[in-house]
Amino acid sequence: MGLSNANTGTLILWATYLMLILLGLFVRKSKCYDACFVVFMGMVAWLNTDSADILDVYMPMYAAPQLDWGTEQGWLFLCKVGNALCLSYNGFVFFLTLFASTALVIFARKTTPNESFYLALFLVYPGLLSLVQFRQFIATAIALIGVLVLASGRRGKWVWFFLLLLVAFSMHRSAIILVLLAIVPIYRRVPKKLRWLATAFGAFLLVEAVVNAQSISTFIFGEVKTGAYFRSLSGDTSAGSGGNASSLGIALIDIFLTVFLCVLVPFFAKRLQEDAVEDSAFLKFASFANIATIVLVPMLFITEDFMRFERYGFMLALCIFAGMPYLAKRHVLFSCKAFLLAICFAFCWMYAIRGATFGAVIGPLLSFEHFPSLFL
Repeated sequence: MGLSNANTGTLILWATYLMLILLGLFVRKSKCYDACFVVFMGMVAWLNTDSADILDVYMPMYAAPQLDWGTEQGWLFLCKVGNALCLSYNGFVFFLTLFASTALVIFARKTTPNESFYLALFLVYPGLLSLVQFRQFIATAIALIGVLVLASGRRGKWVWFFLLLLVAFSMHRSAIILVLLAIVPIYRRVPKKLRWLATAFGAFLLVEAVVNAQSISTFIFGEVKTGAYFRSLSGDTSAGSGGNASSLGIALIDIFLTVFLCVLVPFFAKRLQEDAVEDSAFLKFASFANIATIVLVPMLFITEDFMRFERYGFMLALCIFAGMPYLAKRHVLFSCKAFLLAICFAFCWMYAIRGATFGAVIGPLLSFEHFPSLFL
């Protein structure tokens, strides 16, 4: 009977997951759909008992946040708050996931003509993977609200942007990459006659960043994480670090898909800007974030954890994808929801193949075992 219940629960999770993706293609600005998305993400996070690092890393860290884990202090502070509220780890991630998913709904509602389609694309990629890279999921949700504030015309936007980015950074240090978005409004304030000088200075800084990538990473992430992020610099050619032909082939696929995405996004953004489908300032930020990804590819792809950095540009790109079907003059391919969904599937496939995450992540996340306690 226990096995039967587990199988039934697993079937329900898979059916709900696929149904949400399918419905997202047809509904528009549905608050009911958005609520179902938030609840589904929270339920999957709550039911996660053995996927990826939860048993070896997250649960021990949550049980004893006072120890020196070498983890960001903002996250450890949240762990202490969760313990003070007598929440179990599963209860802790349940409520945090509800918060982060709600933030995504608000962000998509403000930046796209149909947040429900955005959420459907997110569910394909990087939705479920976000529940494993959980600290970065929370950091991304906070950082995206910061980008939303920066794109607005409200007073104090710079203060709020950097404050929210600081909070996101305290959850996961990869959020520091969004500081680059500050270049967009600053560059626009430079007189046109002097922009060549600003461009040359930016190119110089980029070269310096690439040359000193390991030193910069050590300063921002610390020596332990730099050892993982920049493993190939140390000459490690063990399995998973890109030291064989298979790894090289997968890396080339990574690069192709990423460059394809980062070229496509500015093209889509220009079409949306011409039709005034989405906010012009936000479109500039989304385009720049993805163009910057191309520029940084040589530095970022020496890591074996590139998705940590690419996620932010991709989340902004999803907003542009979500707007394409609502152009006045729809393109037969680029405005096709199935094509946009296929791009997300391609990235999901790329990451699943590269990191063998289907069996270790997606499968376990959608496998029901039992209902964990919400409280200690």
